[in-house]
Amino acid sequence: MSERKVINKYYPPDWDPAKEEAEAAAKRKAKKRKAGSDGGGGPKVRMMLPMTVQCGDASCGSFLTAGTKLYARKEAAPEHKYLGKVAVHRFRMRCPACGHPFAIRTDPANAGYVCDDGCTRPYEALIQREGEAAKRLEEAREGRRREEGAREGGGRQNPLVWSRPSEGEAGGAALRKAGEIERLRRQNETRGEVEKGVRDEAAVMSLLDRIHGRASGDGPAARLLAPPPPPSEEGEDPFADVLGLMRATKAKRDGARPL
Repeated sequence: MSERKVINKYYPPDWDPAKEEAEAAAKRKAKKRKAGSDGGGGPKVRMMLPMTVQCGDASCGSFLTAGTKLYARKEAAPEHKYLGKVAVHRFRMRCPACGHPFAIRTDPANAGYVCDDGCTRPYEALIQREGEAAKRLEEAREGRRREEGAREGGGRQNPLVWSRPSEGEAGGAALRKAGEIERLRRQNETRGEVEKGVRDEAAVMSLLDRIHGRASGDGPAARLLAPPPPPSEEGEDPFADVLGLMRATKAKRDGARPL
């Protein structure tokens, strides 16, 4: 079995290092020349088609669907610069079926891609017509909004603040009305709480009045609500009445106990 890594190489007797370097340089130049003829010498990139295109060759007409992977030459397109600042790039490729060259380029205005040369986009005319119709419809709506705003606002327009002054005024009035309603609701809630507190206090006072009225006699309510007795004079036992009541209660209980 041969070695995996070759250490010794064979050099023929007529081998010339300078001649070999010249041949390598010629090969590199030929490769660059071929790249320049294919796509202007731009960098070679591997990309996927962003949209479905049809080959422009009459004898081919193959459809290349979006997502097809192809090698492309990327180059700048200064003649199509968007707004004078945004760069536009062109990608040159070849049809994998017939080898026909075609190119697509970026479209910053619509955030997409357009066909540049050698290919066509299916239903491109229909897509353009739909885009133009949508644009005309939007312009008509905007003009109608401006006319209504000028008619309702007395001919005065302020596009920096509101495109339709009537809607702005109506919205402000609605907000003010909603704020007034909320303020009145809170005021009524506060008033109701105060009235409820007053009613509760009145009920408590009437209850106390009734209790005081019923406690005019010698019942437990009278004793409960009666003012405390004055302090006893010096020499008298302040707990004499309490002790006497306790002895009487005990004697009554002992006398009522069955034998």
